[in-house]
Amino acid sequence: MVDIHSHYLPCIDDGSPSAEMSLEMLRIAAQAGVTDVICTPHYRGDYKLPKNETLEKFREFEEYAKNAGLPVKLWPGQEVFMGKEGPGNIAEAPYLTLAGGKYLLAEFDPYSETGVYDAAINIISQGYTPVIAHAERLMRLSYDYIADVHALGAMIQVNAESFAGRHKKFFKDRVAAFFKGGLVDLVASDFHVSREYCMGKAYKLVEKKCGKDVAERVFVLNGKKILEGR
Repeated sequence: MVDIHSHYLPCIDDGSPSAEMSLEMLRIAAQAGVTDVICTPHYRGDYKLPKNETLEKFREFEEYAKNAGLPVKLWPGQEVFMGKEGPGNIAEAPYLTLAGGKYLLAEFDPYSETGVYDAAINIISQGYTPVIAHAERLMRLSYDYIADVHALGAMIQVNAESFAGRHKKFFKDRVAAFFKGGLVDLVASDFHVSREYCMGKAYKLVEKKCGKDVAERVFVLNGKKILEGR
């Protein structure tokens, strides 16, 4: 599996407080069958570390994980919060795209009723593909709104924990509706040390309910597409 949204990098946001804890988190991912991870620390509020510093932190942890012998390949990125100003000039932005390519992991205010559609158009107009982070959490946006954003060319990402973990029925039902409508492009962990890790459980659930082809597409193939810049 390819996990395109995660918070493994230590001491950089609210994901992990130490390199040792981050290593244990990666061990859990490897045991679940994850082979590639894009590390996507927050780029918002107090966590706006510039991309050159984020890359430095990434390379330090990458070397640490490599020396520990973990069979997981790490890739850089950031989860970028879209405020009213939108993405800005992405090519010259102080944040990282996914794996340094043409995909931008975009986070939005879960209580906003607008903004996602316009931001997606802006990102696409600059030659990038928006990946809408944990779209099921955008609670004020209807299914039809999400479908319209998807139709623009945005990729819809949902969290494994939202439907395979201990989350409320609202999120489970919302993710189920997205799957039924063919809106889900990617399932990711959004793993923080304080959260349940559900990638393995989620894969089996999607395979059972939607079939092997869908599971492979949303857990593996579309993630590889991002890593390879296709």
